[in-house]
Amino acid sequence: MNCFNEKTDHALMKEQLKNKGDEIKNDWRIWKKLISETEVGWSTELGTISANDEWWKSKIKVCF
Repeated sequence: MNCFNEKTDHALMKEQLKNKGDEIKNDWRIWKKLISETEVGWSTELGTISANDEWWKSKIKVCF
């Protein structure tokens, strides 16, 4: 924690660092799950997920 605070010049508490780490882990799991689907890829040019319209429509139906 002290090393992080010195390098970033931020005074974060241990709980704040743990919460951020947990959030990043969860985001990583979601990203890995999305990328593992066969219709999905990663656009390095845009820095976004690339998928066909049918895939997006099916995901929108599930989420909304």
